Amino acid sequence: MSFDISLHKLLKPANSMHKTMTNVYSFNGTLKEGSSLVDPVVMVEHSGAITGVNYAHISSFGRYYFIKDIRNVYNNMWEISLHSDPLTSFATEIEACEAVIAKNETSWNLYLNDNNYRCYQNPYIIQKAFPAGFSYANFSKVIAILGDKQAV
Repeated sequence: MSFDISLHKLLKPANSMHKTMTNVYSFNGTLKEGSSLVDPVVMVEHSGAITGVNYAHISSFGRYYFIKDIRNVYNNMWEISLHSDPLTSFATEIEACEAVIAKNETSWNLYLNDNNYRCYQNPYIIQKAFPAGFSYANFSKVIAILGDKQAV
């Protein structure tokens, strides 16, 4: 199977959805036998060293890839190991999703009790004297606890 592959140099951080890149090379490549769509190994023919690239796009697959390794197999044949970049490959699908966000890195709800943020719910402790009091012959204690028992 032959397809077009373009190799790029990323100018924006790798963890962003919309990356800024420059096109460095364009090739006609073939998949190495036993490759997957997530981690393909592509064979291309080029008469010089392939340098200054860290990103790739294969339009036939509809995906963008990080370049993991570039190896010279023999003479002008190069083997390029890739890894899928789902943020850029599926950016339009991700942006079209609707979600209810409970917390993010800039705002959160302190009343949300979870394992990531431990909150202390300041207890309100009071003591009340009984109007008639207690006799020591008939001594009793009354303890009342209100609130969430798992918040402690």
